Amino acid sequence: MLIQHLHFLLALDSSCSRSITPGGPGLYDNLCANGAVSITALQDTLILVTNIIRILLWLSGALGVIFIIVGGIFYITSAGNPTQIKKAREILTNVVTGLVIILAAYAIVTFISDGLG
Repeated sequence: MLIQHLHFLLALDSSCSRSITPGGPGLYDNLCANGAVSITALQDTLILVTNIIRILLWLSGALGVIFIIVGGIFYITSAGNPTQIKKAREILTNVVTGLVIILAAYAIVTFISDGLG
């Protein structure tokens, strides 16, 4: 019951009825045939793994944006305190580094999945 309410957040829509993913990538994207999920070959399993990776990348990117906001709030509320400014800069530096890694991972996964498909 709880999963049914969180499927938009977690992108775990198990139906093939949606044509556009409103909340990010879906678990069964590119695996639907005649309105039902069809996993019949190794390539379908690879597509499923790629979809799981894309969901994780999407969630980590969203989390990165949240941490940019948190780092900005820390920076604004530091009131000139060098310790808090340093903490805010560390948060922002780590988030930007993480987002660059996420972007590179997304590019690699997209390149590999396009090569398989």
